Amino acid sequence: MNTTSSLRSALAVLAFLAASAGLAQTTANPVPKIQMVTIAAEVVAGSIVLPTAAGGRLTMPACAGCAPKSFQTTAATRYFVGDRPVTVAELRAAALKNPEGIVTVNYDLKSGVVAEVSAAQ
Repeated sequence: MNTTSSLRSALAVLAFLAASAGLAQTTANPVPKIQMVTIAAEVVAGSIVLPTAAGGRLTMPACAGCAPKSFQTTAATRYFVGDRPVTVAELRAAALKNPEGIVTVNYDLKSGVVAEVSAAQ
């Protein structure tokens, strides 16, 4: 066997071992699938019913032409007017002042729990 053949054989064995190691790594630690866990809905302020307290319910159409649906809010739900954090009462007042304005609601797609609600200034 000449040097070139020996080198090719050695490289082929190394390539096989590297591929096998990569396959074993992929099998042992599969790559997680990317899943969307939150969704943002933009709703006209006049078509949303905001909760009266931190742990209440928010009702809105989740899409254009959809019937209104109820979503749970929690003590962890955050409220904003523009970039400014506000209370749910301050957000309600801002939405009432501008019923044609857009309110963005971010909620967990699986559970329906609202993470954040924001209104434009």
